[in-house]
Amino acid sequence: MNQQRHGFTLVEMLVVLFIFLLLASVALPITKKLISDEKTTRAAQSIESFISTARNRAIAEGRTHGVRLERLGDLDSLRSTSIQMRYLKGAPDYTGDAADATAIVSASTSTSGIDTLAFTVADSPLLYLSLKMLQSADPREKARSPIQYGDLIELPGGFLAPIEQGQITGDATTVFVKILPRNNVLDASGAATSLGRFPDTLRDPVTGSSNQVKYRIHRRPTPTTSGIISLPRGLAIDLNYSGIGLGGNEFAPTTLAADIPQSVDILFNGNGAVSEVILGNTRFQPQGRLFFLVGRIDGIADVEGAMTSDREDLFSNVKPLIANIMDRQSIWLVVNAASGQVDAVANQPVTTIPTERTDARPSMAPAPAELSTALKESRVFATFSDSVEG
Repeated sequence: MNQQRHGFTLVEMLVVLFIFLLLASVALPITKKLISDEKTTRAAQSIESFISTARNRAIAEGRTHGVRLERLGDLDSLRSTSIQMRYLKGAPDYTGDAADATAIVSASTSTSGIDTLAFTVADSPLLYLSLKMLQSADPREKARSPIQYGDLIELPGGFLAPIEQGQITGDATTVFVKILPRNNVLDASGAATSLGRFPDTLRDPVTGSSNQVKYRIHRRPTPTTSGIISLPRGLAIDLNYSGIGLGGNEFAPTTLAADIPQSVDILFNGNGAVSEVILGNTRFQPQGRLFFLVGRIDGIADVEGAMTSDREDLFSNVKPLIANIMDRQSIWLVVNAASGQVDAVANQPVTTIPTERTDARPSMAPAPAELSTALKESRVFATFSDSVEG
């Protein structure tokens, strides 16, 4: 009489277990890579949404809003890294604390054009306080100043010029501010010509001497305490390759000094376009796209060191350091300066490798031209590719 077996033999169970282990060993690397790719994509899309929200706020309120990319720390190895962004809220323009506050415009020489403005401290105390803070030896005190060098001052007629420096009189009753008086432009023939930023008609039309005029100081936006986004663990924005236009890397560390790291501010105007990019006290009016590379934090090269041997390879394609620009998992964030639109686009590893592979500083030769060529190769692909959402 035949007896039916119920269950499996030990051999059968071991065979099935072996098959499961074999399938897992094949599927695990693929699954791990898919999860990693998805993590980077989701992070890039979160940043894309964060920047777009700041742009939408600027349109809705009709005033400047923006975002700030904060560097991780003081050293070059950290200044190339950003893992946190925060919203920038438009600060009200400053027109003085008195209803009849004015500035006295004058020229330091007969040929300079208007380049000096004098303010009464009693009418414009915030300007006095700002200059006191800007004259401090503490860089953090300077950074907290309500009005900064580089902020734009507007005089009647809509004429604008950046504030370059300031001085307080010994009796603390008057503040003098120097502005950039002239602007070099190209005429129809391509030759450079110097034009005054403010017309001389702002001075007394009879004597040509100083004259009192109303003023407005356009202050840069201030960071908020609530609107903050942090990238997931292990990911960061690689500022070694980030910058303006197809070949620019203006946001890479430019000095080996361990000073206060300069954040990168992207400002949107009421039309939604990028009005300015601020790097410390330097202001850019971008004429192209802005590019930011999102990748692994351990893929960011350490560019600290005076000697090449002290720095890591910006184009490494071997483990343990695979540079983010050589990594297909990296994502480009592309901001169109004209429209303010933000897209997240896949990265294409470059094949044009600079001779100097360790120096990301845009002011150092021979890196600029060669590094720019390599960046163009990757960014052209990013410019004409579909977004990762598509």
